[in-house]
Amino acid sequence: MKKRAAAGFCIVVAAELLALFAPDRGYILWISGTAMALVIVSIRRFIGQDIGSEPDEPNTDALGESLRSWLSRTETLIHWSESTRTDWDRHLRPMLARRFEMATGQRRAKDPATFDATGRMLFGEEMWGWVDQENIARTGGREPGPGRAALEEILQRLEQV
Repeated sequence: MKKRAAAGFCIVVAAELLALFAPDRGYILWISGTAMALVIVSIRRFIGQDIGSEPDEPNTDALGESLRSWLSRTETLIHWSESTRTDWDRHLRPMLARRFEMATGQRRAKDPATFDATGRMLFGEEMWGWVDQENIARTGGREPGPGRAALEEILQRLEQV
């Protein structure tokens, strides 16, 4: 675009210089105007090509890639929820605890008792046990996790906050 504008400026200047050396200077205005009109039409046509073009393929592919990434993460979360308690403690519990902190505005570091009470009120005793960071299994991590239904219930309650 910049090259076209610079070339157009040079063409207009060259046309005016040629008209200056012509024996009849009455045509200077006509020659300069014609050169300027050609430059403007050329630039307009160049700009019009960009406006009328179709969207690039990488943008649509980026949306598809984003959707595939989201689907993959969701499948992984479901797999971890249906796996062992160790997987739940390692992967899901920290994520759920962070989401709980963000949703309620309560910070464990500020006031652990209020944090715990808010969690028990929101989730109930049984569900809070699966979100609470202090309830990590130190031994016996091979027992089954709570499953997909518990993960779905916890996420629904977090959405309601």
